[in-house]
Amino acid sequence: MKWIDITLPMSAEYPPWPGLMPFSIGSHTKMEDGDDYNATHLSMNSHFGTHIDAPRHFLSDGGPVDELRLDYLIGPCQVFELACPQAIGKKDLEGLDLNDVERVLFKTNNKKILHDKKFHQDYVGIDASGARYLVERGTKVVGV
Repeated sequence: MKWIDITLPMSAEYPPWPGLMPFSIGSHTKMEDGDDYNATHLSMNSHFGTHIDAPRHFLSDGGPVDELRLDYLIGPCQVFELACPQAIGKKDLEGLDLNDVERVLFKTNNKKILHDKKFHQDYVGIDASGARYLVERGTKVVGV
């Protein structure tokens, strides 16, 4: 099995979700300044860069991210490239072979805006009909 890391680098150059705190990283203490140890501070919101949305994000009774089962997040994954201009809906998914697919990644037009320095509110996501369809099919993890 080939392992592929799909995370983006964390950088203050990437924009935060509108209205949320931007990413920042810096030195708290530095040995080169005479401190006994090096320590770094890191500040960001939970929707920065490559991230996981906890069930609580969309469900009032959903669990927090620290209660997610890690075995859901690691393992075989099917990748589909979709040319949806906006949200991925049920109609976009019905023609895909999702049999026995627990983890799915969608490669979308977002690749064109991935490294932009401004936030694009017209990114491609999954709408409610698409989410329901994937849950009904037994999909445990979805990435865009």
